[in-house]
Amino acid sequence: MNLAKNAFPKAGGIVNGNVDATGYVKSGEGKDVVSSQDIWAKRYIYESGLRVYSPNNKPSAEEVGAYPKSGGVVNGNVDATGYISGKGVYEAPGIRVYSSINKPSPGELGAYTTGECDGRFQLKGSGLLSIDSDNARFNGHVLAWLDEVNRLIVAANNIPVGAPIPWPLPTAPAGYFTCNGQSFNKSLYPQLAAAYPSGALPDLRGEFIRGWDDGRGVDSGRGILSWQGDAIRNITGSAETDRAQIISAAGAFKGPTTIAGASINGSALQIGRNFTFDASRVVPTANENRPRNIAFNYIVRAA
Repeated sequence: MNLAKNAFPKAGGIVNGNVDATGYVKSGEGKDVVSSQDIWAKRYIYESGLRVYSPNNKPSAEEVGAYPKSGGVVNGNVDATGYISGKGVYEAPGIRVYSSINKPSPGELGAYTTGECDGRFQLKGSGLLSIDSDNARFNGHVLAWLDEVNRLIVAANNIPVGAPIPWPLPTAPAGYFTCNGQSFNKSLYPQLAAAYPSGALPDLRGEFIRGWDDGRGVDSGRGILSWQGDAIRNITGSAETDRAQIISAAGAFKGPTTIAGASINGSALQIGRNFTFDASRVVPTANENRPRNIAFNYIVRAA
């Protein structure tokens, strides 16, 4: 039987059918498979029992340590130098992060809606509070708490330095002096010195402030910051008798005045009477003249 005719020659050639090998097909250099052309396979190609990746056998994202496009869970941190786009960003445990697209509701912020603000509401803050609106209207009370009332005065910038301000507390706030006649450093407080060149504040304790006459003629002859004692309008009175002598007088009456009566044996008949005047019988009186008043502590802005 001549089998050599159908055998593959050692010098090489073309195999027109399948080659089944139970081991490696080696080249003369000792490599497993050597080919100067493409190697085609109708089924799969394996390496040490593991299938070789190819366009027909693509690896999964998990197999190459990648994050799948379909999404999943990242167990570590992600550092991005650009934007991260998505339909929603969540913060563990499953809480949606607010954005311009996912805005919080008034209830989530503890705020009232515009409809709920039709009732009473409060403004709280530490400093100047303002409402800028062309059509703001309040039918009820508006309450505001300020941590520092003096900051409101300074921020408003409508109280000149040195202008007396009625203050409802015994101690002046920071940046203010009490009008108790005290001296101040004119170098440290030049604006205050412009109002009080003497370097001393007026003593307004127990005093009323009166508008300067300025030529009106109601309280003429006085300069600004001049002090004036108390006074009342003059009260006059008189008493007459035809047969009596006023031997003493008090209050608004002046005496004594002697009036001669009928003559008996050449001597005047005199009858003595004592007249007094007491305003407390009809009006309230005190040791000073004053109107009804409420006591405030006068202060001035120092700078």
